[in-house]
Amino acid sequence: MSSSEMDVSPTPNQTQTQTKSTTPPSKTTTPSINPLQENLLGSLISCPTLQVGPSIHTLTPSSNTGLTIQLQNLTATVNMNIPLKLIDIANKAHNTEYNPKKFGAVVMRLRSPKCTMLLFQSGKCVITGARSVHNASLAARKFAYILSKIGFTPPKIDFKVQNMIGTTDVGFPIRLEGIVFNHAKFASYEPELFPGLIYRMLEPKVVLLIFVSGKVVITGAKEDKDLANAMEKIHPVLEEFKKSKLTEEEQKKKKGGSEKRLEITEKGEEGRENKRQKVQAKGAPKVIARGSNVG
Repeated sequence: MSSSEMDVSPTPNQTQTQTKSTTPPSKTTTPSINPLQENLLGSLISCPTLQVGPSIHTLTPSSNTGLTIQLQNLTATVNMNIPLKLIDIANKAHNTEYNPKKFGAVVMRLRSPKCTMLLFQSGKCVITGARSVHNASLAARKFAYILSKIGFTPPKIDFKVQNMIGTTDVGFPIRLEGIVFNHAKFASYEPELFPGLIYRMLEPKVVLLIFVSGKVVITGAKEDKDLANAMEKIHPVLEEFKKSKLTEEEQKKKKGGSEKRLEITEKGEEGRENKRQKVQAKGAPKVIARGSNVG
């Protein structure tokens, strides 16, 4: 197949222009894209008061905690509303994988934005690896364009975000034992199995992985505001169980106490060693058998 028949990696401008010419706007509903979010590298969710320098990321003022939440991964579902012949897609499209014996979907990858789509025979698809809602929606439009070039023109595109994963760092160590003791209804902590505390929040319905170092991972969010609201609610709890940093004087006292305990231990070991040496010097007591004549 020649490149004129199908171009699987068009630029965003080419994609929008060619999609408009091949598919009438009245028949195809594509995900709306905020024209202000034109980056392809990901998004940050931050508070209005946070001082942020020049950045290529999109900043969304969504939090009042003074933290920046980095969106790491996004999963979205797309319904093309048309049955797909997976073997035809695998044969005609580039950057695809299809092994029906292992997995009943075509794996298709994009370079820009960098993400992966799983296409099922029913026309339902899953997009993973996107770093922003803009990237995921743009990828959905690109995948729809590729399918239309192969011969599967979607009459309508249903796009929905299913999961967003964000990370942040509160900047101080946390006493996880205190959180699990006071929030046992929502928190679970088993350091033998997993080093982080699992906190299941009801509103917004997300799961937070909290680590001793102060790093937090938020999963299960559907929107940017869910990530921000979750941090606004959990931040006072983390502040309450913040590990206090010892002053220089307290560190000296702690160090002096440790040295004193070590000195006492060494003296005790020395005394026990001297006692053993005295016993060995005296020799073992003589054992006299019964019935023997003692001269």
